[in-house]
Amino acid sequence: MLFAPSKKNMFAALALGILLVSLPFMATWAAQAGAESGYVIVKLKSPAAVYYRGGIQRIPATAAAKGKRFNPSSSAYAAYGKHLKKQQRGFRAKLATYAPNARPVGSFRITANAVIVKLNGESPKKIKNIRGVKKVHDSPLYRPNMNESVGLINVPPVWT
Repeated sequence: MLFAPSKKNMFAALALGILLVSLPFMATWAAQAGAESGYVIVKLKSPAAVYYRGGIQRIPATAAAKGKRFNPSSSAYAAYGKHLKKQQRGFRAKLATYAPNARPVGSFRITANAVIVKLNGESPKKIKNIRGVKKVHDSPLYRPNMNESVGLINVPPVWT
């Protein structure tokens, strides 16, 4: 006999078998994860409210001091939030000029100063050239592809 059937060897063989069986499913997942969703997240240059340390006249810092929590109910956030909203409105107006088919569909101000944009066939490169844009991030669409895992691993379903 070439190898003894120890618990360690049996576990390694089982793990290899599971890997080989699931490889096609993982390959499909990866292919879907990289597919374009048609959406991008456009990060603007001004910092998000949780990171703003001051510097704009009459708008106090909104970043929490060390050991403290960010306060979204503060007057400082109300003022800086208005500033970010105005900046995002300016971006939206420029977006209509640079990429007329693209549509803003959402925004962030507290944790990121960003606008979510549906491209509608426009190039992300056009958006990157708009003044005030720091970075354009792809927003890939992820979908689970393996709905048979409960049966394969022989466990009761958690959701149906």
